[in-house]
Amino acid sequence: MTMQLHTDAAMHRAARAVAAAYTPLEFSEEQRRMIRETFANGASDSEFAVLMEVARARRLSPLLRQIHFVKRWDSLNRREVWSVQASIDGLRAIAERTGLYDGQDEPEFIEADGHLVACKVRVHRKDWTRPAVGVAYWDEYVQMARDKATGKERPAAMWARMPHVMLAKCAESIALRKAFPEDIGGIYSAEEMAQAQGDGQRLEVVDEPANDAAEAPPSKPAELPAPAPRASDALAKAIGAAKSWDAAVALLPAQPDRAAGLALVERWQKRAAKATDATSAAKARAVLDALPAWVRELAPAPEAAASDGYTVEREPGEEG
Repeated sequence: MTMQLHTDAAMHRAARAVAAAYTPLEFSEEQRRMIRETFANGASDSEFAVLMEVARARRLSPLLRQIHFVKRWDSLNRREVWSVQASIDGLRAIAERTGLYDGQDEPEFIEADGHLVACKVRVHRKDWTRPAVGVAYWDEYVQMARDKATGKERPAAMWARMPHVMLAKCAESIALRKAFPEDIGGIYSAEEMAQAQGDGQRLEVVDEPANDAAEAPPSKPAELPAPAPRASDALAKAIGAAKSWDAAVALLPAQPDRAAGLALVERWQKRAAKATDATSAAKARAVLDALPAWVRELAPAPEAAASDGYTVEREPGEEG
């Protein structure tokens, strides 16, 4: 009798946990205002409503960096549109909430002649006998940047410094979507989509017309691998004129934006110039390290950028 009661209680707790996992995430009006001003600056009311509905339904919080709002070029409609990207932690959180996630194996890397070719990740479900396998190929996912000095393309800073980490995130994202299609289907990680950000002809919608590939790419500065649209002059000026450093950082958009990033870097340079000893210099360095990687890469070389526990140095001449 006692064992039966314990079993029933456990089943009841599990049922409540599953129900909670599928209850939409609610945001207060103040949170919505903060999200719009910080992460969806420039989105129309209807665009922002769609973005927030995706965040609610997927139970991912932009404030926790589980999901990002970004602009992309839609070659079918010939205009920029807003879309969502999830962080790898956001995808893991969705999988965990299902109650069926049973872990994953260590990434398997395939290399040839000393070069990374592909990565394979296996994700397990408690109710499946075989794992879901995600395979990501280097040539299909690596984000490229143009070297100012040579004019040649090469892997962007993060992909050059942490190729295995970046490709493993792509493979894991693929495996998680295969394992949990109803929960994660249609949501892509930032690492997966980074290579698409600089490609004006790449489309984020299905059923693209076959002749669309023949269209001329939209007019965009070829020398800028950074994908996101430039910040408005008003945003850059607002960052420069903010009364405090924290206020300036709060204005920074979630998606890479060169003008906004440069405005914040300029403020940091003024702070760093006031450093008079090793201690104050270290504090200034810590302030820079706390910024997103795409902002750190805009700082004058030689600078270092940290991400996911790794230290990454920006090479001279590489654009952000």
